[in-house]
Amino acid sequence: MMKKSRKSARKKLDPEENKLLSSFERDEWKTIANVKKEKLRARKMAEKPDEATSHRAPSNG
Repeated sequence: MMKKSRKSARKKLDPEENKLLSSFERDEWKTIANVKKEKLRARKMAEKPDEATSHRAPSNG
């Protein structure tokens, strides 16, 4: 049985997937030591109100 070539596998990927695969192949990805901690940190950052919108002056409507 013949293995699929990398090129034929890439053809099935959309542009964003190809970009991610290229980045991975260039060794740009890093292992995260404590995934649970990083997920919590990201979740907390996402929950923080945006600084630009949280200090708006009240409307005079």
